[in-house]
Amino acid sequence: MPLLYPKLIFFFNSITVGLKNLEPMVDFFRRNDDSALSHIPLKANKLLYLLLMILLMVALRIWHLAVIQHEKKSEEAFRPRRKVVIEPSERGTIRDRFNTLLAVNKIEYRLAVVYASMREIPVVAFDPKTKKKRYLRREYIKSLAKMLAKEAHLEESRVEDLIHSHASLYDTIPYVL
Repeated sequence: MPLLYPKLIFFFNSITVGLKNLEPMVDFFRRNDDSALSHIPLKANKLLYLLLMILLMVALRIWHLAVIQHEKKSEEAFRPRRKVVIEPSERGTIRDRFNTLLAVNKIEYRLAVVYASMREIPVVAFDPKTKKKRYLRREYIKSLAKMLAKEAHLEESRVEDLIHSHASLYDTIPYVL
C-alpha cells in the first residue's frame, strides 16, 4: 500500500493543475467579475421578464375583449358590413357625327300583366239580389284596364283588348303593355 499512495497524490495533483489551467476559460460564469460576459444571465432574465410582461398584457386584452366587451363586439359582428349608397347617374346624351340624337336619359316605366293570377277570380257568379249572373273576371279586367289606362295614359278599350288577347297566349308569363 505504501507504493500506491504516492501515485494517487501525483494523480490528484495533476488533475488540480489541469483544472487551474482551465479557470480562465470558464471565468465568464462568475457573477462578481465585471467583464461583459458575466452579465449574460442578467440580460437574459430582463429579456424574459419583458416577454412575460408583453404576454400578460396580451392575455389581459384578450380576456377584456372576451369577457367584458363580449356583447358589444357580438353586436358589431352581426351588423351589416356594407353600406349601400345610391348615387344618381349623371350621363349625357349619345349623338352621332351628324348630331342626331341616338340615346336620351329619361325615366322609362314598363307595365306588365300576368293573367294567371286573374284566373283565380271566378268567371261567373250568381247575384242573389238581382237574380242575375255576374261576370266577375270580366268586371275585374275592365276595372284593371281603366286604372292602367289612367296611369299609363293609354286608351281604356285598347288596354282591355290587350289583356284579353294576351291571356290565351301568355297565361303564366308576364307581358308588357
